[in-house]
Amino acid sequence: MFLFTLMLIVINARFEIAYTKMYEEPLPQEFKDCLNMILPNSDLKRDPAYIIDYACANKFLTSTPNKRWAPEKDEEEFTLITNKINKLDIHTSSENVRYEKRSIQNHLDNRHKKRSAVNPTIRRKEYRRMSPEERTDFHRALQLLKDDAERTKFNLYDILCNFHHASRAPHAHFGPAFLSWHRVSLYIFEQALRSKVPGVSLPFWDSRLEAALENPSATSLFTDELMGPGNGVVKTGHFANWSHPFAGDLVRNVGNLGEPIQRRDIERLLKARYTKEFMFPSAYPHMNLELIHGKVHMWVSGTMNNLNYSPADPIFWMHHCFIDYVWEKIRQRQKERGVDPSYDYPMNGGIGHRPYDKMKPFDLKNRDGYLIDWSKVYQYETSPVDSKCRSDSDCGPEYYVCENGNCRAKTAEEVLFDRRSRRRRSITDMGTSDLLSKDHYNDLQTSTDAQTTPMFHSMQNTFMIDGREDSNSWVNLPLIVYSKRPDHLVFSAHPYRRGEANFTADIFQPTLKEENVLPLSGNPAIKQKCKYMGSGVSKVYIRSIGVNYEGDYTSEAIIDERQALTITLIQIAVQNPYKKYTKSYISAYDQCGRMCSPYCLTGRDGTYKKCSGNIGVDSRIPRMYNTDAAGTILQMFDFKSFPPKLDQSNIFLIFYCGQEEKWPWEINKEEK
Repeated sequence: MFLFTLMLIVINARFEIAYTKMYEEPLPQEFKDCLNMILPNSDLKRDPAYIIDYACANKFLTSTPNKRWAPEKDEEEFTLITNKINKLDIHTSSENVRYEKRSIQNHLDNRHKKRSAVNPTIRRKEYRRMSPEERTDFHRALQLLKDDAERTKFNLYDILCNFHHASRAPHAHFGPAFLSWHRVSLYIFEQALRSKVPGVSLPFWDSRLEAALENPSATSLFTDELMGPGNGVVKTGHFANWSHPFAGDLVRNVGNLGEPIQRRDIERLLKARYTKEFMFPSAYPHMNLELIHGKVHMWVSGTMNNLNYSPADPIFWMHHCFIDYVWEKIRQRQKERGVDPSYDYPMNGGIGHRPYDKMKPFDLKNRDGYLIDWSKVYQYETSPVDSKCRSDSDCGPEYYVCENGNCRAKTAEEVLFDRRSRRRRSITDMGTSDLLSKDHYNDLQTSTDAQTTPMFHSMQNTFMIDGREDSNSWVNLPLIVYSKRPDHLVFSAHPYRRGEANFTADIFQPTLKEENVLPLSGNPAIKQKCKYMGSGVSKVYIRSIGVNYEGDYTSEAIIDERQALTITLIQIAVQNPYKKYTKSYISAYDQCGRMCSPYCLTGRDGTYKKCSGNIGVDSRIPRMYNTDAAGTILQMFDFKSFPPKLDQSNIFLIFYCGQEEKWPWEINKEEK
């Protein structure tokens, strides 16, 4: 009893002064400008709010790199990459592009030849359609770039990665230059690969192959023989222990946020006649190629979720190669419709995205990426998704399945089972006790594939902040997540009446009277595949993005979907405000991509009001943060008596996830 009393005294002494110096901050103007650009063309029931939130947070970050930490520019590094750029030596003359000596002309036998006579030396394939030798060469070239650290303090791979930072490429995103900038960047990266392993080509990753899976994160792509693990720090496979000085260890959290690209996404894009129909600032969200591409960055997450340093994950180059593949297909369709894609550069992109603006940091103009006939330089092999199939062999090697005339990716378990089956057929004198039957395999596959879902994994953060990887540079803020039960779910806990089960209902469902206690739910847009476990367990993801520091952090709240309303205590990390006032934008989404509404504490009376989610934290005592996660949870309680009581005066920010049919952002009516 004495020890228990002492424990209460110690805990109470630690947490009794938990009022905070936290404040609501207005949304950054650049964030609001982005919302005002996107929302007029958006539809609540068509466009998931999470991707708009993700885009506008990144738009703010790319527009304001000088408002937070940025790496110093290395002149030696700049010279090295500039020399590679100069080999392009592209100049504009009137309305034409001349291919000068030592330029892209290196890939053309004669610039005066007719187009039909030119054979590109580069052929890009879907990653899994490469032969084992081609894939080995690609992996080897990547590692050789990573090992090339003779010239500067960075290796050559990291140098190429660094040029994606907003401080160096301020207009690589959120406008028509997105397409040309990344096309040139891919070409330069590919040339660097070929300088290490002659003849290697950059493959593309078509994530539509994953989208066709019941559980996309079960794909064999994230296995050691291909791109390496998809959960946590990458410690095995071809990219084991990769790290970047400013991005930290290579980290992935596949399947938590975002989603792979869907077939219908690309089908819509191929109907576009002009570039302005599928690019910022005028494209509708469901037609916006850059927004669609962003979903995949979120789906892989981890390093890929860091806009500035996402190329530190090799899958970045393959993903963007696919976006370039899509653009090339659109360009070919434009030609069929009588539109010359070389001159279809939108004029409404704004400063930095105008056709004659410099394609920083390259010595090119934005429109140069449109003007060059890249089909003379490289060509794409048709993706398996864009061809009908009758058998698995029509799709390609062992990593694909033909299903209902369409190709999809195999799961890791499917690849394993097929290999065991082949071994069983080839070794006729071998017993079958160590081999799986098809029925046994189906049961096993369902189990093991499910274990790749986010329900079986915690989020791994990089803990990168202002170019340093350090957990101690972060502090934890306490949060509460209120989650309303989704209307459409029915759980396997059925009520009985007069001896008969009602299989259309469960015992947890509220009555209409009870439902009216809470704000009415609606039908906001969700991700294409929103998978529920069936047990009632789901997650809400909370993300903080540095407003005056460079760093982001994602936490997750475990939700019981069965109950009419659940309350979950959680913490989110932001920069330690010890040295300077911390500003951070915090948002939350459920696992379907529906956003939750933020509310801020208005005073010690315990009331909350709708707010922006953009907050400020200082280090004056009393503080409302903790240096460790466990302490943050305990900080939410009053331990003066036992059992302890929840003390919401210690909690500045809460989220309500109620599937409401309204955007979560609070902006002035005159700004809408």
